[in-house]
Amino acid sequence: EVDRGGEGKGLAQQQMDRLEGSLKGEELEQFRDLQIQFKTMANQLGRARDGISKRIGALTAAEAMAMFGLEPRFIEQEVRMMQSMRKGTFVAHHLEPSYFAAMRRALDRHLETRWVRELGE
Repeated sequence: EVDRGGEGKGLAQQQMDRLEGSLKGEELEQFRDLQIQFKTMANQLGRARDGISKRIGALTAAEAMAMFGLEPRFIEQEVRMMQSMRKGTFVAHHLEPSYFAAMRRALDRHLETRWVRELGE
């Protein structure tokens, strides 16, 4: 039967208290040393868990995908391209400057031709 008298104590702690109460002398000292070591390890694990959680929370998309073997620079470029598409700046960011120069020349010729044609009318 479980002793329910230790208010706020979990079952494991109650069992540890019962075990500690049954030990004497050197066994008691070893038990207490073991408890200290266990608490130290539990604290270290807690700090490690917190550090990992913090690191994972701060990962960029590229860093997260790199964990699966994808090249971070590739992911960053793809993310920038998707953001550019979402903002509507994709065409301007991804076409060659020579394309814009050619379009400008074509537009200039069209406007010149139209202007000359309208002058002649």
